[in-house]
Amino acid sequence: MTTTPEPDEPPAQIQSPRDSAIASPGWASSTYSVNSEDLGYWWLGNRLYGRGFPFPIDDRAKEDHDARHAVFKKILKNRNFCAPVSLEGADVLELYTRTGKLAMEIADENPACSVIGVDESQMQVELVPPNLRFEICEDDNSWTWRRPFRFIIMRQHGVFVKDLPGLIRRCSEILEDGGWIEFQLLTLSHHSQSEQQVPTGEESKVRDIHRYLSRGLAKLGLQLDIHDKLTQMLEEKSFHNLEHREFPVPLGRWPKDKELKDLGNLWLEVLHGELEALMLLPLSEGLKLDYQHIQLILKDIRNDLTRCARSQWVTKVHIVYAQKGCEGRTT
Repeated sequence: MTTTPEPDEPPAQIQSPRDSAIASPGWASSTYSVNSEDLGYWWLGNRLYGRGFPFPIDDRAKEDHDARHAVFKKILKNRNFCAPVSLEGADVLELYTRTGKLAMEIADENPACSVIGVDESQMQVELVPPNLRFEICEDDNSWTWRRPFRFIIMRQHGVFVKDLPGLIRRCSEILEDGGWIEFQLLTLSHHSQSEQQVPTGEESKVRDIHRYLSRGLAKLGLQLDIHDKLTQMLEEKSFHNLEHREFPVPLGRWPKDKELKDLGNLWLEVLHGELEALMLLPLSEGLKLDYQHIQLILKDIRNDLTRCARSQWVTKVHIVYAQKGCEGRTT
């Protein structure tokens, strides 16, 4: 597997679907052998982007993604998912796998299952468990898997898709009867638990993350914070046994509880590190702000993040999971 190209390097050749962890032999594949230009690599400032997803795919982005994975692991107390599904002999699909960290852990911990991690861009590692493969897929309309999945999981900041009802419909079509789907969503809308202590100027800077990002993504036709709509959408597609669980995520070391203090410190480090990756494209391509203006916005936000303890900022992780009804069953 190749690395992502540097600005002065010629496009790298992506391996054939028969090579490495990308569509290993014997799997029913929906991928093709492609050149890096076919994956739509392009640069914005000093950040490398791929096709579809509104965030970078360079080495810094890979580090950001794996750091965010650690946040989810701490929140879920080292679990990778909450749905009550048995993965013994199961086919599992992770959507928007990015580096493949979650897919790898699921495959490692469940050697009797088969896992596919799918993404629109190539960020995945080369060395993977034998029961895991990665696929590059332009969108959900190009899925051609022949065997149904028992479990589909998706983990993101919100959900960055243009047609969420369509995505749920396609997931329902490729789930086996009684199979499960799970969304893990880390929201970026922080609120203060000590509003009276927060000066208006400081308050707005932390909240600017969500304000700018939601507006910028909307201009690109993408939705942010759809956790409150998921339950209704899943019910409309005849899913049942729905659960919507919420986990508080503090920003900084202000909580008295040690576990929450450690979680808050970790989340502060992760958010501070990935701030540019989150906001650069939505502000540039969505809101049409120039690069220098964006850097000034990011500088102001970072400055306030370093003083966030007195504000007691907190956000949430939303875990929404549901089971597909069996054919002929009334739910």
